[in-house]
Amino acid sequence: DGADRALRGLPDSEENTWRAGIERLLLGFAMPGRESMMFQDILPYDRMEGSESQVLGNFVAFLEELFSQVSMLTDSRTLKGWAEALSTMLDRLFLLSEDTEQDTQIVRSAVNRLSLIEDQSGFTGQIELAVVRSWLESVFREESGGRGFLTGRVTFCAMLPMRSIPFKVMCLIGMNDGAFPRAATAVGFDLISRHPRRGDRSQRIDDRYLFLESIISAREKLYISYTGQGIQDNSEIPPSVLVSELLDYVEQGFEIPEKQIRDYLVVRHRLQAFSPRYFQKGNTLFSYSDENCFASKALSGTRKEPVPFITNRLFEPEQAEKTVSLQDIMRFFDNPVRFLLTRRLCLTLYEAETVIVEREAFELAGLERYAIERRLCEWYLSGQDAAPLYRIIRAAGMLPHGEVGSAAFRKTIPGTARFVQRLRPYLQGEKRASCAVDIVCAGYRLVGQISDIWQGRLVRFRYGKIRARDRLRAWLLHLVRAVSGDSSCRPRGLLIGKDTSFELQLLEDGRELLEQLVSLYDRGLTELTPFFPETSLAYVQALRSKKSHDEALKAAQRAWAGSDYRHGECEDPYYEFCFGRFDPFDQRFVELACSVYEPLLTHQKEVNP
Repeated sequence: DGADRALRGLPDSEENTWRAGIERLLLGFAMPGRESMMFQDILPYDRMEGSESQVLGNFVAFLEELFSQVSMLTDSRTLKGWAEALSTMLDRLFLLSEDTEQDTQIVRSAVNRLSLIEDQSGFTGQIELAVVRSWLESVFREESGGRGFLTGRVTFCAMLPMRSIPFKVMCLIGMNDGAFPRAATAVGFDLISRHPRRGDRSQRIDDRYLFLESIISAREKLYISYTGQGIQDNSEIPPSVLVSELLDYVEQGFEIPEKQIRDYLVVRHRLQAFSPRYFQKGNTLFSYSDENCFASKALSGTRKEPVPFITNRLFEPEQAEKTVSLQDIMRFFDNPVRFLLTRRLCLTLYEAETVIVEREAFELAGLERYAIERRLCEWYLSGQDAAPLYRIIRAAGMLPHGEVGSAAFRKTIPGTARFVQRLRPYLQGEKRASCAVDIVCAGYRLVGQISDIWQGRLVRFRYGKIRARDRLRAWLLHLVRAVSGDSSCRPRGLLIGKDTSFELQLLEDGRELLEQLVSLYDRGLTELTPFFPETSLAYVQALRSKKSHDEALKAAQRAWAGSDYRHGECEDPYYEFCFGRFDPFDQRFVELACSVYEPLLTHQKEVNP
């Protein structure tokens, strides 16, 4: 919490602390916040409800216990006092199980040694946590190095001196160049390394002796492995200098008729475990893996060309599916492939969820900035001042701490204020609650409500760059209003973005254009349609700017593949699943792109922002 920050020499701000997060979760379970209502400067977290309350209760109980134990570590204690405190913490915070019993016993044994050290040394003074922590780290480091030595048929251990016990098989793993002998790093006050003399201990010489001990310990087989090829360019990488010296020594003393002894000793493995070389007779390479053997046989079999996920037309939609909401048809044009898989096949692919950032915000950028600016626009349009919103956003932990966060928020105000000022002339007068839609078009019944109508004109806006999805949605609503037959709905409107605005021009008869889109919707319910909003728009815009077909395809491919600075549509999991192995830019792509965007671009005229 803020008090804990103050103890560490930081400002006593409560933002982004554990305590602030817990209070938001608990208050969100107790009352709704709707992202605007606060209680004692705490913004409730609205997504906390139902069965999650039991998880929250257990989580809070654990944290309170953890905080209580951590607060006890700030006091100085005697060695016996630290042994008692750490034993209590071990009992209260950890459950003993078969998997953790050995580790827990090591920790408990180290903690109990603190009492023994006090009895043997007679030292009863009080020490701080840093001293105890340093001592425990050294103990655990030694324990980790010695565990597993001579505990079973196969022993895994570090290379330490005085372990030259004979073994039938000795395996030295990871003998890479630069990894062994280890590079000695001397501290600044090490006078021995700065002024070496004869007889001083050398880690490099010690490692050479350890290598010799390990070789002598091998009675039947000596196995040495190292990374011999580069992961980027497959270039050859030499082993440790000690391994190279051993191979040179063997070459000097032994030979094999008609073969270099180094080629006999060194086995070069293949990059993939399913390489056919591991499963061929008379080969030094071999494997016991059934799975890799099956994969190896598949490599030598007849290769089949991949086929699309959907090759035949699906069953026609039932009569009940002929009634479509406006939201559904807009979702279809957002991503026709996703709509087909989720709606008709009930197949949902994994989409990477937004990962919560695990560090405090030191600047306002990216999606966080966009979210704040969007909220600020809505706040201004409702006639409210920015000061209450600032407190809400700060309580949500979206701003950097202190004056930096305040300055970052103030920096968003001029741009949003100018954008709202541009909007206000179009949002004057009475706003119609909604325009009811119930029409029959191309065998489908379209129903829904159209909002954002001011004085009979559709006004849609976005504080950001206008995307293909925004254009398509506005175009669909524009066509529906033109066909709806409502005399109060003048088929004219605006699509306003941060840097660009489009006027939706008056239509004489939009039924034919709407029927084309509904027919595409009907087609998309039974087969894969290679219509990609951003990519298709890039193709048609290139054609309209007098580019050739090939040049337009290159523009579409750039939008499809993306770049280092923006994502491409090919990264969408649904497009990747259905079109990832195939070229989507066929004749159908061209026809669909032109049929959708040619009328749209003809009737959406760009106007001054």
